Amino acid sequence: MTGKILHLALAAGWSLAAAPVPATAESVLESLWQSGRAQYSRTVTAALDVQSAESALRHKGALYPVSLATSADSSVTHSSFTHSTWQGADTHADLSVTKPFPGGLKATAALDYTISRSALNPLEDFTRQNTAYQHVPAATLALSQSLRPFWLQGMRSDPNTTLLRNALEQKKIAQEAADKTLVMDITSQFIQFRQNERLAALAEKKLAFHEENVQALQECFSSGESRATDVWRADEERWNCRQSLDSCLKNRQAAYEALNLYCGNIPAEQLMGALPQNSVPLYADNIAGRMLQSQLDQLKTSDVLAKQESAPALALKGAVAEYTTPAQTLAPDFTGSRGNVGWSFTVALDFSNLGRHKGKLRKEQYNAARKSIEVQLEENRRTQEKNRRLYECLVRTYKEKLQKSEEICSKRRRYAEAVQQEFADGGCSRLDMLSAWNEYETALCTQQNDSDLLWYYTWLKTQNN
Repeated sequence: MTGKILHLALAAGWSLAAAPVPATAESVLESLWQSGRAQYSRTVTAALDVQSAESALRHKGALYPVSLATSADSSVTHSSFTHSTWQGADTHADLSVTKPFPGGLKATAALDYTISRSALNPLEDFTRQNTAYQHVPAATLALSQSLRPFWLQGMRSDPNTTLLRNALEQKKIAQEAADKTLVMDITSQFIQFRQNERLAALAEKKLAFHEENVQALQECFSSGESRATDVWRADEERWNCRQSLDSCLKNRQAAYEALNLYCGNIPAEQLMGALPQNSVPLYADNIAGRMLQSQLDQLKTSDVLAKQESAPALALKGAVAEYTTPAQTLAPDFTGSRGNVGWSFTVALDFSNLGRHKGKLRKEQYNAARKSIEVQLEENRRTQEKNRRLYECLVRTYKEKLQKSEEICSKRRRYAEAVQQEFADGGCSRLDMLSAWNEYETALCTQQNDSDLLWYYTWLKTQNN
């Protein structure tokens, strides 16, 4: 008899609760996460940004490039003692190499070569016999050092390199945030799809029941066995059921299209698979808070660098030059015709970067930016705490709700089976039997949706870190 009852129930379009399907190594939802990560534009762009920041840190030597400069020039002089003429005077060439270093240090090395052409007798015109050449090779080394380098400000590492590390850290945190946002959106749409899929299936069965109920009442009304108000109420319920079905189908399709946007084309039937069994944190603690802390570190490092660059600089310069004895031949003679060696040493202070108003402006801007980040950090802490209490409350609420819905579902199933038995014995109508199964399916749908929501809020609580 029990087999006959179940056969009639299934024939009427009602299904019993299916046995739970054991989760595989990777659930459907987890595979959707992987698909979304591989193709969604924001996560792909975030990964490329991380690669760019890593490249900048690998080539940090580009922060202190070597610059090479060279020049050459020649001058002429006018002679008019016997006749007017222009003659070459001096020829000069130089080569300099400049290299900046961490801490506001800059070194410059230069080589200089000058050939001077003069008349032995300044009262006569330039002739081969009256022309003398003097060679002046010279070398210069100059050092410039900021008087407020980073190590005097309590910082141990180069601020420029530290800023590159900050940028890389922020790109990685941004990538993590983009991934978390994607996973959150996919999970939300996944749960919404499952909820509306069950509600739509339930609404379709209810609509079939109301269609049959309205038809039966119309037949009874035609034979005078029911009132017009009974038919009107039944038809109104059918219309409300139709509107509920349309709303569920619309919400279901919206969630399905969102999942397709994130993850590509997905067979809808796969989305009703088992949920992940292990709800573990997928991300490091407090992404937003870590981003703000990194921005605060970046602000402090930038302030150290600004102070270093705006401080007065101590400049040291040493130069040495050899002046050969003027000779009538162009070729220099550094052995037999050695001239004088001259040298110089210069110490200077450069105050060009120092400005009282500029320093005050920088300090005020730094304090305002630091205060803004600190306020956001405090707000983030309060938000984390608020979300923690919210999810704890939701988890507790849905645990209680699921327990009640399971009890109601069990009772309504026993009731539906009893009504099914009465129908088989001829003790009630088919509509009575369908109504009983209708109530059971409503309770079953509520139980399954409550189970999904309990998992979802437990998962959100775990990810709220």
